[in-house]
Amino acid sequence: MKVTVAPESSAALTTDGTIRCLLDMRYPLTSRQSSAAIAFACELAEELARAVPAELGPRPVPSSPIAINRATSTDSVTSYTADAQLHAVLLDRNRILACFDLFLHDCKPEVHRQADKSLARPIHAIVIRESGDGYRIRRSPALDTRIAQRYATLRDVDRGPRPYFYDNLNPPLYIDRIRFEGSLDEEEEEEEKEEKWEVKEICGDRRGDDGIPELLVKRKSGKKTWELYEDVAQTEPEALDEYKRLHGQVPGDIV
Repeated sequence: MKVTVAPESSAALTTDGTIRCLLDMRYPLTSRQSSAAIAFACELAEELARAVPAELGPRPVPSSPIAINRATSTDSVTSYTADAQLHAVLLDRNRILACFDLFLHDCKPEVHRQADKSLARPIHAIVIRESGDGYRIRRSPALDTRIAQRYATLRDVDRGPRPYFYDNLNPPLYIDRIRFEGSLDEEEEEEEKEEKWEVKEICGDRRGDDGIPELLVKRKSGKKTWELYEDVAQTEPEALDEYKRLHGQVPGDIV
């Protein structure tokens, strides 16, 4: 992957150990599912994290002999390496926008933590070069406020783990503010399955062969199963209280 890094972006990365990037390009996939779009963006971010350090030039060699001795190889002393942390992915009609942080491996931990938690950071735009054979990274102050506001909105709407995702053509479904990866039909099927196992009533009690008290539980589906008294007491206290009201003391109450 060919990458051209503008001087201001290069200086920011080598000085602070991190920059926040916005990748903007045509979306090439047919699937608009968040899983496909996020995987595509993550792969590109990781490729850029491998390609960008090579454009920064040689890393300054530590002057301390102790620092040199601690290095595992000559490359780890003279070459930069980086990681990518993907924050958000947006599908805007036929384009994909991915916001992520690049962190050099020698980025200070406190800087890493601060950048990772921050909504507002200077934005460095990544676009495909005019020749179409690589990417160009440059500082873009005009995007700072827009990206911070969009990132804040996504984080407020989606309380799930990052990366956050939004598709302007097919907005994602949120259940309890967590993005649901599927269809409403699938969700309804899962709810129906759960309802079948909901307890309707307790209709019997006994002591098992090992002396452990058990209760006969009737499900809403009509199925009856013998369950441990302790388990039912924890999960279905109201049903157990109703059974005791009708039948009095049960084996599980006897010490």
